[in-house]
Amino acid sequence: MSSSQSKFIRPTIGRKVWFWNWAPTIDTTQPEDATICYVHDDSTVNLRVTDHNGDSHPEHFVHLIPSNAEKQTLDLGLYATWMPYQIGQSQAEKALGGEEQAKILAPQQPLKVLPVPSPLPKV
Repeated sequence: MSSSQSKFIRPTIGRKVWFWNWAPTIDTTQPEDATICYVHDDSTVNLRVTDHNGDSHPEHFVHLIPSNAEKQTLDLGLYATWMPYQIGQSQAEKALGGEEQAKILAPQQPLKVLPVPSPLPKV
């Protein structure tokens, strides 16, 4: 399995990513905060970006790559990456495998249904 396959995370609306701008407002060494607003495909998304000053703006058709280490393959100045924590979580989930993951997610005891309390008497 290649490193890009092991780091694959399917983008979904609401997920956080790092946005890398070729001309950020303050610092080229730090990404900007972004939230996925629309998924075109597994590697292209629309984002709501918050820059280093706290101002928000949309970015459309942003290329999403697995990690910042793979940015050399892009000719574009704008791209997004998953955060290292998200990559680590994805790899940990894959290492558990489906059966072990199902055991963790399954409730240990059946859920109890509590009776609905009767209404309070009118005074």
